[in-house]
Amino acid sequence: MLNYGNWEDIKALMRLYSEEEIREVVAKARRGVWLKKVLNFWVTILNIEMDREKFERAIMRVNIGAIHQNPYNLGERIHQKL
Repeated sequence: MLNYGNWEDIKALMRLYSEEEIREVVAKARRGVWLKKVLNFWVTILNIEMDREKFERAIMRVNIGAIHQNPYNLGERIHQKL
């Protein structure tokens, strides 16, 4: 929800979890699961000190080239219909 939620989702999350619990999730950012702008937002809003290496490891990497190389991939099937 922190990555993809809208404002209503975030307000619901804040009702369910304390700021400290949310801070803990962000501070322990798992490898490759965060959108860069979103992680930057939460680190800034929650005033979390995170070293650059940990921040970069947490960022989701998408290989666009792999989408076009796999004929069974949804992206490729959509492209073929166009």
